[in-house]
Amino acid sequence: MKKQIDFLIQGVKNIKEVGALTRSGPILCKKMILPVPSDKDVVVVELGAGDGVITKHLLKKVSANSRVISIELNETLFQKLSKIMDSRFTPILGNIDDLDKILDEEGIILMDHMVSAVPFIIMDNDYVINFLNKYKTRIRKGGSFTQVHYGFKRKFYEKIFGNAKHHFVPANVPPAVVVESTIV
Repeated sequence: MKKQIDFLIQGVKNIKEVGALTRSGPILCKKMILPVPSDKDVVVVELGAGDGVITKHLLKKVSANSRVISIELNETLFQKLSKIMDSRFTPILGNIDDLDKILDEEGIILMDHMVSAVPFIIMDNDYVINFLNKYKTRIRKGGSFTQVHYGFKRKFYEKIFGNAKHHFVPANVPPAVVVESTIV
């Protein structure tokens, strides 16, 4: 219960940064990592990692030689995220505007999967379109981009990625939509 209250406080204080008032529930977390395989080594970049609720699901799923790099902007949530101890995991306090620099510093040319809880729905459309168009080129062919939304922009992701599966998660509080795009 304390984790939910801590997250709520950060969400209320920093809604444009955090993008949600509650932590992602287990069903939503599982939908977010659905395209990430467990039987091969992958590099997963997680944007808007919050306190690590989705991160923990990723680490349970990925292989022993995979990497999970999680980026969080909110310092309070990052403090909780950085307490996750796993040799495959790199937490980074930072802004998605610095993603090229972060990937370069981590020695990542191409990632296999990008998982995002960044509140793109409340950001400027042109910024989001430019960001996603830029970074889809750094996701390996056959990889995926997965985004959680508490609103809905179906055509938005289809236009950028050419495909988008939508999973409605009514069991989450609040209900959410997970958009999954395969890189072709």
